[in-house]
Amino acid sequence: MILGLFPKADREVIISMIVDCFTLLTDENIESALYTTSKLHTAWVLANLYLASSGSDFIGNYTLGEVGITEGLKCFVSPRYLNTDVEDFVVHQAAHLLCKCKREMAGLRQTRTTVFLLNVATSKRELFASLCETYSLILKNAPTKTSRLKLATRKRGKPEFRRILLETAGARNGWKRILSNCSS
Repeated sequence: MILGLFPKADREVIISMIVDCFTLLTDENIESALYTTSKLHTAWVLANLYLASSGSDFIGNYTLGEVGITEGLKCFVSPRYLNTDVEDFVVHQAAHLLCKCKREMAGLRQTRTTVFLLNVATSKRELFASLCETYSLILKNAPTKTSRLKLATRKRGKPEFRRILLETAGARNGWKRILSNCSS
């Protein structure tokens, strides 16, 4: 995603920033993660993500559907995420982070017209993240344009999502198509 959306000169800095935003929950860092979160709900979900990955009983009424949670610019990921192909929580959340982060937060020069890393309309940020997640999975499983288009036609969603996904799957640089369709 970063290779397709950013110029070569910015990629290393952006990748480093994104990596710093994610924490894989482990025995060594769960206590720190629980104490440093600012919301009780986040702490509760973190505890259950950790308990689920260790095979323990959950706290309260919790279902095993989640693989991570985001609070602000910090994303916590359960080890169970590493064993799933169903969704790509990391790509989805990274797409959101790229919309929320200002260039100066990543150590990049900010201008009057380029304040954020990506210029995605606020109303289209969820669409952008969902498209990035789905396109990432399509690229992972379909190496050719024909196979990408075939997978894209099978995806369900609202008409705008499906239209952009089909356009993206057939494009030379699908990431740029996603961005241009979601830009403000």
